[in-house]
Amino acid sequence: MEKNRLISIIIPVYHTGAALKQCVESVLSQTYPYFELILVNDGSTEEDADACDFYADADRRVSVVHKENGGVSSARNAGLSKAKGDFILFIDSDDYIEKDMLKKLLNTILNTDADLAASGMVYIYPDGRRQNKDIISGTIALDASLNEEFKKLYANYFFNSIWAKLYRTQIIRQYGIHCNEDFSIFEDCSFVMEYLSHCKTVALTGRSDYYYVQAETPSLMKRFNENALSAYEYYFASSAWLRKVLDGGNLESYYQYQESVIWNFITQIFSRSKKSLKEKKKLLGQFSESDAVQEVLTYTTVHTSGGLSKLRRSMILHKNTTALSLLLYFRYLGK
Repeated sequence: MEKNRLISIIIPVYHTGAALKQCVESVLSQTYPYFELILVNDGSTEEDADACDFYADADRRVSVVHKENGGVSSARNAGLSKAKGDFILFIDSDDYIEKDMLKKLLNTILNTDADLAASGMVYIYPDGRRQNKDIISGTIALDASLNEEFKKLYANYFFNSIWAKLYRTQIIRQYGIHCNEDFSIFEDCSFVMEYLSHCKTVALTGRSDYYYVQAETPSLMKRFNENALSAYEYYFASSAWLRKVLDGGNLESYYQYQESVIWNFITQIFSRSKKSLKEKKKLLGQFSESDAVQEVLTYTTVHTSGGLSKLRRSMILHKNTTALSLLLYFRYLGK
């Protein structure tokens, strides 16, 4: 069923080091041979740049884009601009894939005529532990009949990651979908949400063929980000289609997820930022003023029992930033 369809694989490279070899060789050893591999050297080390050139010289399917550092979104966009394939697959340079992942994804999307094919993943931890994030085999219609499997995947952050998914290039080109280069967080899930908003169906392979290597150092999602609110509001807007699809049905999983993200960033302000209490209070005030944040917490206050405590929701909804700032400041003091 593959019909020799070309797949463009985009790998941003930045300070990857030895892990790049495993990543690239997992691609070059694929059982499905019709692909182009675009390595985007995003202003990385000379070692990484030389490694990219080595692979390009050794295999005609590999090409390299050398550019100044602009961040992972900039690198992915540079790869997209060069892509010639019918389908797009993103891989992070410290991850790797099973040898028949391309074949399985392509057969899945062609057999079902879906707009997106997705694989499960295996988390690889620094201590060697493995954790499978399995998915079912089947097709999900992205309409008002959204099934429980989609809701479960959404609640488990499956659609936050840009990788482990095969995209149709035609959809990306038609709607001008790209990674937002203004943010260092939520750029993945905003891309996926925008893409899904133009899809009718998603097909799942039923396999976990993507190996997601967990870093020793905290990810961007676990560090304080100055532009966290703007990035969240951009993501919230990108996922508006899902809210409309679920409207009149069960919105609880959607808003509970949104609430968990909001609280994650609010706690980051106090647990990870080196700013003064006055500056932290100002940032908290900006979160409280956000229409997106107000919408989420208004819904969860009325409709859900889990998530944030009623007191914390009330403090944010009524913009009582002084009391909440003090509560959080003393909770994370010295951490």
